[in-house]
Amino acid sequence: NNIEFSEPSTLFDLLSEADDACGPALYSPIEQGYCISYLEILSFIRTHGDLRRLNAKKNSLVAYAPPPGAGGIISALAFLTIAAQCTAAPMDPSYSKKRL
Repeated sequence: NNIEFSEPSTLFDLLSEADDACGPALYSPIEQGYCISYLEILSFIRTHGDLRRLNAKKNSLVAYAPPPGAGGIISALAFLTIAAQCTAAPMDPSYSKKRL
């Protein structure tokens, strides 16, 4: 008997297959001790972060500009939320409209 292992095909699949879904996935460098679990990330993606509400499709390219100096969990969660559903392109908010 050959056992076939399937690899996760999307970022959402990869997050879903975490060994410890309740374990920490992201830590905040700013708020020491604060973290978000894989389960919390998936829950956010399925609810508030569902890009279908904005008519984004699976193969859409979504560009977004995190606030200047934004780091840590908020930026990481924004990227994971978009990248789990379509192609994410973080942009530098200091770019001119022409450069974007």
